[in-house]
Amino acid sequence: MVKQTRIVFTLGDLLTIRLRCRECGGEVSQHLDNGHLMPERCPLCEGWWGATGSANAIQRALEAIRRLRRNGELPVELLLEIDGDDG
Repeated sequence: MVKQTRIVFTLGDLLTIRLRCRECGGEVSQHLDNGHLMPERCPLCEGWWGATGSANAIQRALEAIRRLRRNGELPVELLLEIDGDDG
């Protein structure tokens, strides 16, 4: 028998966004109620975005999450599910 754990949550349950650098492992966290932009460079090794559009895509996603969290008039409740399986 296989046991799986699923975790279901809403955007209101989200507290912070965390970015982890793939080069050095450094992390930057930002509370979602904070309106600041996410940094475009790792504060430890200065790596990350270069010429790619990744920074803009992440910033747009962050802003979309913030807007959805503020808007209590959505006609649906957005539920997100993650796989809690550690394997």
